[in-house]
Amino acid sequence: MGIRLANMQMNGGSGMYRAKHLIGLPVVNVSTGERLASVRSLVIDLVSGRLQGLVVQKGSLFREAQVLQLAQLHAIGQDAILVKDGQKAIPLPELLAQLPQAKTEDKLFGRQVLTAAGKVMGALEDVFFDPSNGTISHYLLADGLLQSLLEGPAIMPAPAQTVVGEEHVIVSVAPEEQVAQLTMGIEPPDWL
Repeated sequence: MGIRLANMQMNGGSGMYRAKHLIGLPVVNVSTGERLASVRSLVIDLVSGRLQGLVVQKGSLFREAQVLQLAQLHAIGQDAILVKDGQKAIPLPELLAQLPQAKTEDKLFGRQVLTAAGKVMGALEDVFFDPSNGTISHYLLADGLLQSLLEGPAIMPAPAQTVVGEEHVIVSVAPEEQVAQLTMGIEPPDWL
């Protein structure tokens, strides 16, 4: 349901997915139909503007985190991730060593997004991406729980230049022109 809602909200259903909606989806071998794992987390690189991989988990909670890169996938669907036959996940630390700007979503989401002029845009809550190539098209920003509930989250086109720090994401955009509020069907109470 969440992905369909996101698709309808982005460009009239053009196929942009919210990254967080992939978490928990089954990973299935497209040739055999065998369930291989579940998506546990995401590897996102805001500097390159791409979803780089899916952290998957099969079985035990204590196994080392493994990643499937997007090139290994057959399709990212609304209800499942289909992986090409014979593809093997690699250890998460190995991928992160290859992509030093990439972070898992739990380490990235929640950081404050600032413009290069020093204006706070909100906290990075999620990203929208094209499932065919992993390109991030938009950021979903929250500006506090109450404002998000009353006005909806803000959606900002992914900027051409991004700097990712330990606490902040710096973007080079003009905030008033780049952010649109979505109400997500929630109306403010009559007493406000």
